[in-house]
Amino acid sequence: MQLNDSTYNWTIIYGEDSLRQERKCLFRQAKENEFVIDEKNGIVLSTNLIGATFFSVFEVQSNLIQATYTFKKNKIYFELTSSSTKSETGNVKPLAADEETIPRVYSYETTTEQ
Repeated sequence: MQLNDSTYNWTIIYGEDSLRQERKCLFRQAKENEFVIDEKNGIVLSTNLIGATFFSVFEVQSNLIQATYTFKKNKIYFELTSSSTKSETGNVKPLAADEETIPRVYSYETTTEQ
């Protein structure tokens, strides 16, 4: 339900039957393609609209979560991946003065997909 020009009720449902959990949130436009999901408990997640898909990336309890919400023909398709192990690579200083420093890169192992 739309509350005003830029704010909507947004309910996230996890699980089924006895494991079902509902989170009643607010979905609010911040800028042109920038939105937030306000869980009304102090957690506010950044969400960006690219094409017909909202993208949200956040970290909770050392898990990197990537969520997408894609709109197609009056339906919302939700996908979530979770990554927990972070490894560091790169961060190499040049051997010669004319070589570039290789930047530090963090790589994450994807452990869950919904």
